[in-house]
Amino acid sequence: MCAIILANSSCNIKLNVIAGAIAGSLGFSVNNDASLASELIKSSQSMTTALPIGVEQAYYNSVIGADGVTLSYYHTVIAGVPYILVSGIVASDKTGSFNKIVLVDGNGHPLPNQQLISGNVSSAQGSTFSVLLPISASSGISQTIKVQTQQVASDGSVTIISTAAGGSTLTTTSGVGITDMLPGAIYLTTANPEQTITLVNSGDTSAQLQSLIANNPNIEVVFSPVSLNGGETTTATFKLKNPVLPATSGAITLNYNNGKENTSTSAVAEQNVSPQPNPSPSPTPTLVPPAPVVGLTSVISPDNDFFTTTAIGTVSRQLTLTNSGNTVEDNLVLTLPANFTISSGNSNSCTVTQGTSPATISDSLAASSGSCDVTVTYNNTTATAQNTGDISIAYNYNGSSGAVILPFLEQFKSIDYLRLK
Repeated sequence: MCAIILANSSCNIKLNVIAGAIAGSLGFSVNNDASLASELIKSSQSMTTALPIGVEQAYYNSVIGADGVTLSYYHTVIAGVPYILVSGIVASDKTGSFNKIVLVDGNGHPLPNQQLISGNVSSAQGSTFSVLLPISASSGISQTIKVQTQQVASDGSVTIISTAAGGSTLTTTSGVGITDMLPGAIYLTTANPEQTITLVNSGDTSAQLQSLIANNPNIEVVFSPVSLNGGETTTATFKLKNPVLPATSGAITLNYNNGKENTSTSAVAEQNVSPQPNPSPSPTPTLVPPAPVVGLTSVISPDNDFFTTTAIGTVSRQLTLTNSGNTVEDNLVLTLPANFTISSGNSNSCTVTQGTSPATISDSLAASSGSCDVTVTYNNTTATAQNTGDISIAYNYNGSSGAVILPFLEQFKSIDYLRLK
């Protein structure tokens, strides 16, 4: 295979993997000489070998929601800009139905400038996707990455299906050796009792590989300690001593010095364990939706002090309503104390269909993080005795079930002073 890739361009390579194939790694020999004549020189041309690529069997699970999508991370540089290539697989048959993957931070906010480079996204078990994510060139910058699944309708409206509870936190670094095992999971079987992996230093400093240990006594490790400069590789081989022993799960651990300290990295090493879908994705298993969870949070900002004077008479605050449940919540009705009304919010406004009590909002708040804002206004030019009260918010979730949330409000007055908490 030979290809010429123009500056700041890319090409896609498709790998056809036959059923029953074992994991491994591959690499590409590249040359950045712009001369066509030089490209035609074969044996005498000095070539540069790019970092190898690990290819491994997909490991399936039955985790519900976005946590059933498994991510792997690889770093690269494009046109001088550092990126993380995030490779994902829908490992579970219980992730729900979605057609879009978004990478979010620890607070559920989409990470900026992410680029899907693998085409359409499918929620079918075994489907894969790749996202390019630019990262800071500075050292010591951390970023939490989680998966969020979405459903984009034909009219462009977006519904958040699920946001993963778990995630990974990546930190940029420099001046260290970073050793990866490619592939990161091996499966030794009676039919394929031997596996060779590639160890690569993807850091910018020499790494001294010290030991490679399998915690399964039936796995023989063929490995020699070696020092790897940045970009260099070596190999190691794993063999089953007795290929017919029953299935056993385990791990392999590589210990090395990264130029600053001793550290380690681990990979999966399974014996006679077949990482196949369970249940099989063909025919497509019936998706079991998660049990409905109710939740609506309300936050008044900048504070919950409704202070005014008899001369002014009016004070307003912003109320943010957020759906923290896992189903759509709608038909919101607010029962307000005397002299209180609601209207459109300053930003991300709710659709207020009636501003006086019982006040109504026509928005449907998407599961997990759907939210909108309203302006809550207190209007009273008459000195009012101290009293307490509350605003009750009724809403529907899961189609018909109702729920009520009751933020506590305290009114405090000093002739012409009213505070609502």
